Amino acid sequence: MENNSVSNSENSDLSERFYNYDWSSTSFGSIDSWEPQIKSIVNLCFNSGCPTFISMGQDLITIYNEAAIPVMKLKHPQAFIKPAIEIWGETPELIAMLYRVIESGKGECGHDLYMEIQRDGYKEEVYIDYAHSPIYKLDGTVWGLLTIAPDTTQKVLNKRRLNTLNKLSCLPSGAESLESTCQILMKALQNHQDIPYALIYLIENNKDPKTGFNSTIARLVATTFDEVCKEELIHKKLKRHIPDYFPETHETIELTKISDQNYMDVKCARSTYSFLRCDSWPINLVMKEEKSIQVLLKDNSQAILLPIKLTFCNERNLSAVLICGINPLCKLDDKYMEFYKSVLNYVNRILIRGMSIEEEKRRAKILSDLNHQKDMFFKSISHELKRFEKGANNYLKKPFSSQELILRIYDTIKLSNLRHKILYQQYKQEAIKQFLFTISEMINSGNNLIETLSNIIKKIPKILPCDRILIISYGSSTSNTSNGILVALYENLENNKSFQNEEIINLQSQSINSQTSLNNNSGIEISLNKYCTNTCKSVSMLSIKLKINNSYWGCIKLHRPLNSIWLNSEIELLQQISNQISLAIFYKTLMEENLEKEIQVKAETFANKTKTQILANTSHELRTPLGAIIGLIPLFDQSTLTNDQKDMINIIQYTSDFVLSIVNKILNIAKLEMHQITSINTTFDLLDLFEKTIEQFIKDIENKQIELILNYDIETLPRYIRSDSERLKQVLFYLLLNS
Repeated sequence: MENNSVSNSENSDLSERFYNYDWSSTSFGSIDSWEPQIKSIVNLCFNSGCPTFISMGQDLITIYNEAAIPVMKLKHPQAFIKPAIEIWGETPELIAMLYRVIESGKGECGHDLYMEIQRDGYKEEVYIDYAHSPIYKLDGTVWGLLTIAPDTTQKVLNKRRLNTLNKLSCLPSGAESLESTCQILMKALQNHQDIPYALIYLIENNKDPKTGFNSTIARLVATTFDEVCKEELIHKKLKRHIPDYFPETHETIELTKISDQNYMDVKCARSTYSFLRCDSWPINLVMKEEKSIQVLLKDNSQAILLPIKLTFCNERNLSAVLICGINPLCKLDDKYMEFYKSVLNYVNRILIRGMSIEEEKRRAKILSDLNHQKDMFFKSISHELKRFEKGANNYLKKPFSSQELILRIYDTIKLSNLRHKILYQQYKQEAIKQFLFTISEMINSGNNLIETLSNIIKKIPKILPCDRILIISYGSSTSNTSNGILVALYENLENNKSFQNEEIINLQSQSINSQTSLNNNSGIEISLNKYCTNTCKSVSMLSIKLKINNSYWGCIKLHRPLNSIWLNSEIELLQQISNQISLAIFYKTLMEENLEKEIQVKAETFANKTKTQILANTSHELRTPLGAIIGLIPLFDQSTLTNDQKDMINIIQYTSDFVLSIVNKILNIAKLEMHQITSINTTFDLLDLFEKTIEQFIKDIENKQIELILNYDIETLPRYIRSDSERLKQVLFYLLLNS
């Protein structure tokens, strides 16, 4: 049925292609022979701003408008003027639905219909809202089908991905260690459509006691394929079912022994990103480049490797690689990548929680060991004293020497001091932990962000001594960090403490060396001699940037007296504080956006319901007096009236009918929006309907000096037909009105 004169170019005008097509060679006949209402519906299709399709005849020959091209995607332009079975052959349920509407003559509608549409060599997950309505001929038979189908795929994907993020934000806090935290995380990611599977490797630095060389090991700690063996449940051993189409997936990988490979970049039709073909997971490449890498697996499915780098207190760093599967029915576009970045932010937060639990247990074990040693020491002293009390003779034979007694007392004092230091550090870490938790509570409490940040920095000097604290925002700029806005400031005017104390002096060389390497990090800046324009004096400054969703939102700066040293523990503490502020701001922003969208949707729904109710009430109130007027007019037929009076009565009847038709239109709009519209088929005089419709335009035609002629072939045009006369009258009225 293809016409050689019609261009198949994607940019060709669809309506031009339709009208230039040789329809006379088909069972539909020439377009001039088509019934007027069918031509009107076709024009409505091409002029509609909503994705609209028309399926014609028993073969459901399909045409569509330009708004439907994004729905068709790669099927366009070959799908135009093609049978539906050739276009939607991979979705038989849709074909069955179209034929069901054709056979029953009843329309169907629905929301978020799921389809797997064949694209260029792959299937894609698609969701649409749809409304199928039959197109009737004048004889009452069904000529075709009108379909309105807006694409709702992105809306469904956004809702599904937001539910995943909400699930990650509400994970239970029952982890015993970092490894158990990873296992809980993997369990939460099971059975997700947008993350079909996940694996996590922890990067560990080990020192060989024989050679003395450091080696970097990647250890697989948890996957979504893990399950506890029933026969080994007591030992809590896991069994992993790694798929065959995966690259080599070892439990441990010694990264220092892996040489740089020449990976081959591959382009995929369903992604704007390039992929790597590799025999094993490129974990060393991810850690080296510190960016996400996409991988093409053996079965041509896709996965993404995301780097994790976290800094914790007491010089503890955590490096890991999160491997996530990519939904084979979704295109890896920018929105999908943003979802993975959001997941990575939540994973970072969960792992920090696991590290803190592990750190607390490690400190508790150290304290327990020290207490045990102290108890053993005092038991030995008690034992010696009891031996001394049993007999002076034994004591005189084997007395304590003065030097031995002094050494024992000195060791006791040292042990007591050490215990006090450990208790103090434990108390300090508990205070830091409580403060970090307070940051999230204060930011998420709903108060003004600037006011909240001002309250937060007032509490920092209690755990991190300094003279001055500033928080500067760079706004939307991520590159220019020289022009910032001061959003929070705190000055500790009463603090005259000298920060160059003995402990700092002893660690000065170590700190300077570490600070030199830290200055190479783009997120941390340390200067022992920095001129401050606000205070007009030089200070020692520590600055750490606030990073929100991979963009620099601002920075937090601490000032001390000139040449004061910043300890590694202090730098890590400020890094923790900045990370907690960044995560809290990001989480609050995300929640506010979700709440705003939810309010907007509810407001639109309420407004639509209110508008529909107003239209229905207004039309009902107008119909009541109009019914009385129209009911009284026939009573004048029995009265003797002059010709002028009869003309006035006719004018009243005509205007009443016209106003009533407008009211009916308003009521039909209200019913249409409430999905309550029904078609009423009755037998009526078609020629009489034409004449009455034309009579409504006689006055306008005379004023504009236009001649309107009703021309028809009385032999071919039926006089009486069965259809919805009101709908037909509306179509004719608007056609004439537009003309």
